[in-house]
Amino acid sequence: MNVKSNQKKNLKEFQTYQLKNIYLQKYFAIISTRYMEESRIIVHGTTRQSFILGMVNAYLAINPKTTLNDLNRTFPVGLKSDAVNKFNHLFIKLTDLYNLEEKDRELFMAKHDEIITLYNKMNVVLQAEWQSEDFDNLVKRFRQYGIDVTDAKPSGVYEKGGFALEYTDNYIQLLKKERKE
Repeated sequence: MNVKSNQKKNLKEFQTYQLKNIYLQKYFAIISTRYMEESRIIVHGTTRQSFILGMVNAYLAINPKTTLNDLNRTFPVGLKSDAVNKFNHLFIKLTDLYNLEEKDRELFMAKHDEIITLYNKMNVVLQAEWQSEDFDNLVKRFRQYGIDVTDAKPSGVYEKGGFALEYTDNYIQLLKKERKE
């Protein structure tokens, strides 16, 4: 008799856990959808690389707890057509970069001002030299997350340039509202 009551209790706890889990998933889906719709960051840049680094930094500003796995899931290697057969991911750890052959290292943005530091202090690098179609696809992907770029066309892949992030009023108001809560 005691075994059956324990089984019922465990089943009841498991069902409660499942309901809470479903509720939390729905809650966070609603919050993240609202967050993405309202949050807008505009990236200003001069080169393709600076736009890409700006978009990644904007994404990390909106999603500060992002990990390397999250980046590679959100931005799969298929977005860069010439990288599909060479590498498994668009983002790799900086330490893994040094294990690559010299010619492969040059395919990543790894200068001191191009290294991306995640919240867990992990340094990651991103593949460089994006073709026009791939760059356009990447811009479309970032737009899904509330990140836009200026209409200015990048001047060239190999030119050195920087980026600036412009936080729109919707995003600033959302941050103020969340801080008050």
